[in-house]
Amino acid sequence: MKQDQYKEAIPDDLVLLPDASQYTDYYVQRILDARWYEVQGVLLVSSSEIDYLSEGDPADAGIDVSNVEIMRVDDVLHRFSMQDGFYHA
Repeated sequence: MKQDQYKEAIPDDLVLLPDASQYTDYYVQRILDARWYEVQGVLLVSSSEIDYLSEGDPADAGIDVSNVEIMRVDDVLHRFSMQDGFYHA
């Protein structure tokens, strides 16, 4: 199993972070509270942690998660705005 920079297991169900414009505040908060990962400048999240809200395959963004370093984004860096969507500081 792959590990992040903190030597914690990386979930095997990573998906692209969804577009938040279609979700209620409850689901936006669920996404903000989930563990985020960054690969080649793209944000990923465990599908199960966000109640399967996204089916965006990382391969659709040209990312093969089996062959790249995956970095966890610390929770304090998670950001959201209606204009910009999800991003990190």
